[in-house]
Amino acid sequence: MANTGEVVVTKLRLYIDGNATKTVKRNAPGDADYIPPFLDTDTCIVNATAVTPTPVPVAPTPPTPVAPQTPTPTECFYATASVSTTAHPDTTVACADTTLTQTVRHDSTTTAFPNLGATVWTDCGFTTLANGYYKVNGTVKVFRVDAGRIVSVNNCVASSNMPCTGKNVDVFLSDGKNALGDFCTGTHSVNQTHLFGGASLADGLNQFICQNGQAMAGGGKYYIVSLSPYVANPSANSFTWWLISGTGRVVQYGTYDCASGTGSSGGQAV
Repeated sequence: MANTGEVVVTKLRLYIDGNATKTVKRNAPGDADYIPPFLDTDTCIVNATAVTPTPVPVAPTPPTPVAPQTPTPTECFYATASVSTTAHPDTTVACADTTLTQTVRHDSTTTAFPNLGATVWTDCGFTTLANGYYKVNGTVKVFRVDAGRIVSVNNCVASSNMPCTGKNVDVFLSDGKNALGDFCTGTHSVNQTHLFGGASLADGLNQFICQNGQAMAGGGKYYIVSLSPYVANPSANSFTWWLISGTGRVVQYGTYDCASGTGSSGGQAV
């Protein structure tokens, strides 16, 4: 707006001996030092227009709201490996495992695993793998876990002290049964090819029975056995059997006659 030439004093400062002090007060009516408005056209030129600053101030642009971000799930940086889906009681049984589809994570490296001291989890570092023996897919390695850490590593490759070394004679097995009498109903195919070392079925006693270079998991069951594949009819003919332990060792053998419910034991491992 244009100037009127009137000067309005709003504050008063104290001067001592011509020097300004820090003491300031309002110029209020009724105060002993009050200075009323006065006309001073030399200082406030009448009808002068306020100067517009250059450049013209620009109102700030309000910030654009940012949509909230959906957090990305935490990535797991532990290395992975495929191993046995279940824990096994020993190296021999683990070496025979062919179901190696369980994905585990470990704090080792892909090239070094399985190595002593490595921790193994079923998830990303929270749940450790159950105690037992596990075979690693794509390798001949078996490791044992105790309290989540690898405490031993074994090799499934046949060597002088491995149970399947030298086993090169075909022997044919039926499915396993919990008792000899369980074979007395129907017929049974004796056609599952395995290997042992010997010239007769009696030679199998105390041997490990192998398949694909690994001792079979016998499960403590009875098997009809033969040096040639055939279909057994136990209700009509007696048969030769092996009792095979969980580690694949023949612990007893003999013959059995379903018609009489009797048989003979050719031997028992001690």
